Amino acid sequence: MNVNAKTPVLWGVGGAVLASACCVAPVVMALLGIGSAAFLVAWLSLRPLFLAVAALFLIGGLVLMGRRAACARTPSMRRLWMAPLIMAICFLGGYNLLNSVVAPRLYQPLVARDQRAITAGGVVIGAAGQIVPLRQANIHVYMNCSGCAATLRLKLLGLHGVHAASVDWQHGVAQILYDPTRTTARGLIASIPNQWYYAPRMQGMQSLSNATLAAATQVQTPQVAAAGTALIVIVGLFVLTGDAARRRRGGLGLHWA
Repeated sequence: MNVNAKTPVLWGVGGAVLASACCVAPVVMALLGIGSAAFLVAWLSLRPLFLAVAALFLIGGLVLMGRRAACARTPSMRRLWMAPLIMAICFLGGYNLLNSVVAPRLYQPLVARDQRAITAGGVVIGAAGQIVPLRQANIHVYMNCSGCAATLRLKLLGLHGVHAASVDWQHGVAQILYDPTRTTARGLIASIPNQWYYAPRMQGMQSLSNATLAAATQVQTPQVAAAGTALIVIVGLFVLTGDAARRRRGGLGLHWA
């Protein structure tokens, strides 16, 4: 029985999609105007679960390909070693493409639209009938994916007195247009989760630099991509080693077609 050449590609891309779901899905939901801030915050908190499922998916793919190919009588070592390599390349390329290209490009129109709304400004009628100009607050934020930015944007838009909000994660700035008669800049800052704010309200972490704190509280895309690739290579080597042992015992070998 031969393993189709497309199989490693499908397993690698599937693992990339699962590992990227926590970051790409919030951007898609923001574009479609669905989902609440509470739902997206809860979704992001499941990132370890998505990564674990992706890891199990990749391991399962390698094991299943090995079992399906174990009955091949004609070994092809070149194709045998190429299968995990192709799978690793597809995972690495797919994960980086989704997180570094697709999601940011999908999110960019939201940023441009929100910034136009903030620049336009506006006025509200106060309690005494007076005209009150809306105020703008610029807050330093840090995050390394558009999924976090989309979630924070929706959270800010849901706050009392906020008329418009823009979160530019690439430049580390959140801009908020708010009604000063209903809220304050300090109140808006207090609503931002600790892990997304430059000056976190966490005891013992005030002395850390912004970059150090970001690295300590965020899982970097390159780290996830490297971990997934290493996982595929290690499990692939394990499968290949097991096949070599079986070949020595019974003359059977894997044949990746």
